Amino acid sequence: MNQTLEWRNQDTVVRVLGGYREIGGNLIEIRYRDKRIYLDFGYSLKRYKELYEWPRRKPKGIDELINVGLAPPVDGLYTRWINEGRKPDLEYGKDTDVYAVFISHPHLDHMALLPQLNRNIPIYIGETGRDILNLWNQVSVREKYNKYDGLVFKTFRSFNTIELDEFRVTPVHVDHSIPGSYGFIVETPDTVIGYTGDFRLHGQDPSLTYDYIMRAREYELDLLITEATRVHDVLDIKEKDVYETLLKIFSLTNKAILLDSSYIDIDRIRSIFNAAYKAGKTLVIGWRHFYFIYNLIEREKKFKLKIEKDSFKVIINLHMRKKKVYNRFIDTIYNKGFQLIDIKNLELSDNHIYLDFPNYIQYLLNKTFPGTIAIFSNSEPYDEESYLDYRKIINWLNILMIPSYRIHSSGHANPIDIKKLVNQVQPKDLIIIHSEYPDVIKKFLGY
Repeated sequence: MNQTLEWRNQDTVVRVLGGYREIGGNLIEIRYRDKRIYLDFGYSLKRYKELYEWPRRKPKGIDELINVGLAPPVDGLYTRWINEGRKPDLEYGKDTDVYAVFISHPHLDHMALLPQLNRNIPIYIGETGRDILNLWNQVSVREKYNKYDGLVFKTFRSFNTIELDEFRVTPVHVDHSIPGSYGFIVETPDTVIGYTGDFRLHGQDPSLTYDYIMRAREYELDLLITEATRVHDVLDIKEKDVYETLLKIFSLTNKAILLDSSYIDIDRIRSIFNAAYKAGKTLVIGWRHFYFIYNLIEREKKFKLKIEKDSFKVIINLHMRKKKVYNRFIDTIYNKGFQLIDIKNLELSDNHIYLDFPNYIQYLLNKTFPGTIAIFSNSEPYDEESYLDYRKIINWLNILMIPSYRIHSSGHANPIDIKKLVNQVQPKDLIIIHSEYPDVIKKFLGY
């Protein structure tokens, strides 16, 4: 079950309902008298995987999620499902005293409970985050009790304050392993609270996080809520180092390379694509991830990332052609001139890099791969963006006799950089979340 934490200052109460003494699952309630808002709306993916693998596949709505400890029991916060879980009741919960839910960034451990949200509560999210969520919903299978139907989204931009009765919420961008990441500064009539979300100072654009620090310094924060994912075995590698290491490996072998990385980490995708282009490699990728990346890049020109048609092949499953929705995705990819490969005919070829390989690794069984290597380049070993179990992938690689590398730049700040942020912001009090060792970090920070 989730551990919780409560903090009070006059008429303002903060309750950490998820993400305390665990990595991910952030869910923070801020109450002023009889009014509430929430920062992030996730649950622990680690806990989810412990409960929902074969034979028990998916939870049946919010009651089950509460009973197994994945969601806090809070009145007025959730929807009610009708038609056997096929649709939410849009009329249910109209008398709620919850003003809004604010999402810091579109990682599952910060927003996985959104399908269960009362449809009368608006969701505030950054513009890029909304684009990512739209694309993710297009390529994902939304099962019963887990649909986004009827949710009301409103977008924000950095520094534009949102006023909701007694609450003033100012979003400020931060650098993380996914674009569209934000921290917040929340003001009530008697308290000022800072929430960093997930952040780093060693990433592609640390100036984003420094913008948050500079804005937070303008306030006398009564409370700062910040993450501390990385406490032990900390090693910082910048994204530039990831690119150079990938380029070196790509250039040293002409054999097939298997590569696993988050398709929503645009900085990492840019490093992979640019290294592959420079090394003269062909990229092979599953249709779902390709469709997501291609369309996100088309919508967000600021990413300045090109997809070269001659350097790409897209894996599809011809058996799924019976589904009209699937046909629409595949026809879109085909009409743009990309080469398609049926997954049943998948072979490993020299000078090819096979992205998101864990999703089709079973199709590589009973084939020989002399000289093939695998590379893991996700943000963290526990992989916030995926349900895939790292240990199971290693077991498959052992069966296939393929060694692996790990090359990554973390999406999370190290203890020294957390200290740098806290020292500059100088909050009166501090709560550490998104961490298994909050007491260690608080002691380190002098709180």
